[in-house]
Amino acid sequence: MAIKRVPLDSLKPGMYIHRVDCGWLHNPYMRSSFLLDDERVIRALAERDVQHVYIDTGRGRDVEDAAPAPDFASCVSLTAPSAPVTVIPRVPMDEELPNAQRILSCATRVLDDVFRDLRLGKQIRDDRAKGVVAEMTESVFRNRFALSGLSSIKEKDDYTFTHSVNVCVLMLTFARARGAPREKIEEIGVGALLHDVGKVKVDDRILNKPGPLNHDEIVMMKAHVTHGLELLSRVTGLSPSAMALVAQHHERLDGRGYPLGLEGEALSEEGQMASIVDMYDAITSDRCYRKAKSPNTALKEIYELAGSHFEKRLVESFIRAVGIYPAGTLVRTASGFLGVVVENDGDNLLRPKVRFIYNLKKGSFIAPRLVDMGRQAGGSCDTILGSEDPGRWNVNPHDFTGMFGRPFTAKPFSAGSSGAAPR
Repeated sequence: MAIKRVPLDSLKPGMYIHRVDCGWLHNPYMRSSFLLDDERVIRALAERDVQHVYIDTGRGRDVEDAAPAPDFASCVSLTAPSAPVTVIPRVPMDEELPNAQRILSCATRVLDDVFRDLRLGKQIRDDRAKGVVAEMTESVFRNRFALSGLSSIKEKDDYTFTHSVNVCVLMLTFARARGAPREKIEEIGVGALLHDVGKVKVDDRILNKPGPLNHDEIVMMKAHVTHGLELLSRVTGLSPSAMALVAQHHERLDGRGYPLGLEGEALSEEGQMASIVDMYDAITSDRCYRKAKSPNTALKEIYELAGSHFEKRLVESFIRAVGIYPAGTLVRTASGFLGVVVENDGDNLLRPKVRFIYNLKKGSFIAPRLVDMGRQAGGSCDTILGSEDPGRWNVNPHDFTGMFGRPFTAKPFSAGSSGAAPR
């Protein structure tokens, strides 16, 4: 067996692709490895200017004049991690959603109680946080997209609470996808749920200020990390992983973060993971000073910071965990439809389940129709061309996800728009 790097024009059906040698977000077949059984895959790779691929000669056809890749060890960061030992039966998305909804509501109540107790000067009860995180972890093991799909629905309530719960959900999903053991996942989850408790010491006028913060306000805002560590230092039983996450969720790989300006190897993996997740949820949330951006746009912005703000292998792992097009993303398809991503396929992240809602050719809404892009009937190879701005189309994507039992609705375009053109 050998891993070989071969030019695209040498690729033939029957070869086993170990990795596609191209920009990470441009790989149309996001599986870490697969048997090439269709000429259309080669054409799709050529359309994306892929020049070479890595093949595994032990699992498929060989190219005899191609030498083993001498530097392959430096290129394996895209390989999916081995599965964790914990065995919990996986269940379909729609089966897990009711459990996830109940658990998410419970997590919000627990965090509300934590902040209320802190404001009253009471001791934090870590047993409640650990209990709800254990339930959240169970849900992520049963279906890793159910909780994260629900958490992507941004309601207009207290940002600190919803942000903390969302970061917890995303960190559990992230750690699970990386193959962390169950105990470690729960430790990370507790730290993520409590990572912003220090904001209880920051004036609400600063937290909710609609305009830019001045220098003194920035200093006070940044102090929330130190405040959080002080508050949590009084809680017995919090793991080093949880405390490292709280301490480092605003640090950056290049040393430009805060409060200590740590960089490189001085950062823990939990801290680096949390900094990615914290930024992702902040970008995709409405704030008092700016509007939310789409999940896909947020992922692209974070990917551009890989290597400077964030470790590249962790950014790639995070994108694998949540999907190129996370649940709730409005997308445009090659067949001429707008659709909302409902659920991702962990093996092929560019082909999620999408609920088609709008016919671009006819310029009209349609009866919502669920399409599994990875398992289309009749040899169809419809693909996603990219994400769309929901505001541009006067659409709330979460009206079409089916989450929280919401009925599917279709809002007409606002007055002044014409045909299929967006506002």
